[in-house]
Amino acid sequence: MNRTESFSVEGKIIWPALILIGISAGFLSGLFGVGGGVIIIPALVIFCGFGMKMASGTSLSAILIASGVGVISYQLQGQVDYLIALIVLIGSIPGAQIGAIIMKKLHGRTVTILFLCLLALIIAGLIFTPVSREGFISLDWVNGAALVLLGFLVGIVAGLVGLGGGILIVPALMLIFGMGDLLAKGTSLFIMLPTAISGTIRNLINKNVSLKAGAIVGVSAAAMVPLGAWSANLLNPTIAAWLFAALLVAIAVRLYMQEIRKYPR
Repeated sequence: MNRTESFSVEGKIIWPALILIGISAGFLSGLFGVGGGVIIIPALVIFCGFGMKMASGTSLSAILIASGVGVISYQLQGQVDYLIALIVLIGSIPGAQIGAIIMKKLHGRTVTILFLCLLALIIAGLIFTPVSREGFISLDWVNGAALVLLGFLVGIVAGLVGLGGGILIVPALMLIFGMGDLLAKGTSLFIMLPTAISGTIRNLINKNVSLKAGAIVGVSAAAMVPLGAWSANLLNPTIAAWLFAALLVAIAVRLYMQEIRKYPR
């Protein structure tokens, strides 16, 4: 941990910032079924002086807490399909490893452009495809194989761009498999738990995580996740899909601006 990051974590002056980051990420996590890393990572860098690696590691430790509470919140509504989650995980775990290998071989700009194109397709689908609240996945060999393939592709993308799979898993379960929006969000949060656990252990070994900052952000996020999940239950599925699309637009803009800073020409 460098001097700036050590001072930032220990200094009480950034505690309010860490709490606000957690509150924002936690509400969005519960509302959309995503981990919240897309909010936590840039916020830790911008407002708390973290390096990118430290921010990513700390974000995973916070997501572990928030996602766990999110799973409980959705389970209380009966909106977590554990079997579907485990099938997706079969593909996502090796996919993430392959994505990390591919990332070393591709130019950073190429990876970003491909991901932005994928986000554009998802955004269009969320806007123009009807979303159900009551749908569920009927398991057979075809759907089972398709779910493993989905996990594999999501794992590759997550390994390539370093973002959690929730922003891909939720729309895929809704748009491709016809799963209800709440069930997709609760299932997505459960899928994130193994990744968050293994990633946090790996970052602890590599000393790329601040457990104190992660605990502050994670507990703050966990306090807001139930409110986000409750709000998701109140929202019309179509409106919720449009709001999710708006979040993805914000993510796409942030990635594009980040790319412009890296390669001004």
